[in-house]
Amino acid sequence: MIPSLLRGLRKNKFSFKGRVILLELKEIDFENYGKCVQLSNGVIDVVVTIDCGPRIVRFGFVGGENVLYNDLERKYKMQNAFMDDYYSEGAACYFYGGHRLWLAPEKMPESYFPDNDPVIYALLPDGVTFSSAKQKQNEVQTRLEIVMGENSSDVMLVHSVKNFSKDRQMLSLWPITMVRGGGLEIIPQNRVNEEDELPPNRVLTFLALHRSAG
Repeated sequence: MIPSLLRGLRKNKFSFKGRVILLELKEIDFENYGKCVQLSNGVIDVVVTIDCGPRIVRFGFVGGENVLYNDLERKYKMQNAFMDDYYSEGAACYFYGGHRLWLAPEKMPESYFPDNDPVIYALLPDGVTFSSAKQKQNEVQTRLEIVMGENSSDVMLVHSVKNFSKDRQMLSLWPITMVRGGGLEIIPQNRVNEEDELPPNRVLTFLALHRSAG
């Protein structure tokens, strides 16, 4: 982690689509997540954990409500004998809420890495990167890059994973977002052929998960 570089630094220049833009980047304490990094373009802001994760635990308009769900009571976690044997006794994978990256296919206990260690973050010409602690048992490391445009109300996330194993691993990136209840989501629909709108051109899959995470 490089807090000495960014502590007290309010404005940073980034290059986005060939233009230099000014973003506010600072360390803050957010809820009960400990140290976090807040990134804002003056329209929206995101907050990313650096004491664990990384997790994006806030996304919204500046001064507005957080559209993400925060599990402040740590109700949702995975902790069992498989985790004890594979990682260490008492190991727990906390979902924490917000946005995170999983690796598919889902396997127990490999998918439930307890990412409770500090995160390494760094400045790039067009954004900020957050790298998780290396997963020694799984021999991988995940990375999140955040790119934010000027005067824009959206943000671009780039997920990646690095394989440290000598062997090839067949993995897929699986980003997951936990949002607050009671909201409204607008999903764009494809319209490939204006003359014939009957052929199917989309797939919607709904999951109803009721199992206990403990």
